[in-house]
Amino acid sequence: MLLLGKVDANNKKTENSIKISVIAILVIITSYQFFLSLTDEYIAARQFPVLASFETPFEINRWRTDGEISISNKVWENGNSSLKIEFTTKMYSPVTMRYSLGKWGEYDSLKLSFFNPDTADLKIECRIHDNEHRKHNNAYSDRFNRSFVLENGWNTFAISLNDLRNAPSTRKMNLNRIKQISFFSMSLPAARTAYLDDILLVKKD
Repeated sequence: MLLLGKVDANNKKTENSIKISVIAILVIITSYQFFLSLTDEYIAARQFPVLASFETPFEINRWRTDGEISISNKVWENGNSSLKIEFTTKMYSPVTMRYSLGKWGEYDSLKLSFFNPDTADLKIECRIHDNEHRKHNNAYSDRFNRSFVLENGWNTFAISLNDLRNAPSTRKMNLNRIKQISFFSMSLPAARTAYLDDILLVKKD
């Protein structure tokens, strides 16, 4: 009985040690992710009105996707890197900027560049909305929506912020509280790759 008691006690100690180790690892991972997010939010605030240039490894934390994304040093419009995006064959395959710091109201347009490595065109949808969008049931008519057709090579697009401001059907979009920018493909017959670079706000002067 005494031996069994010692075995049970040792097993409990081992189980407790494993639990403590797992908790410690989870805390470290969570703290590290939190540190990365804070670091990139600081970088994003310093970069503004550049919203993304992908010149730092932290910038990938601004984006989420159901496919795969990575910082690429093989293709770029400016600098030395871009965001490589793997669009899937799902009905909607998005890549979304998680946060957008700064006030857009004093700028005239949003500029961005996509690289299509394939000879076949690639159609990409763009969606932008502000913090008020949720109060309007996330309605399609309450946000900015536009299609882009990517030809082979670099494609640069400029979105008028007046178009953005007037996109909701029943109100004006709040350009100083932009919440989300998304790019997505729809029901592709096969997975496709594209590269995104140089997302920035521009003034006419």
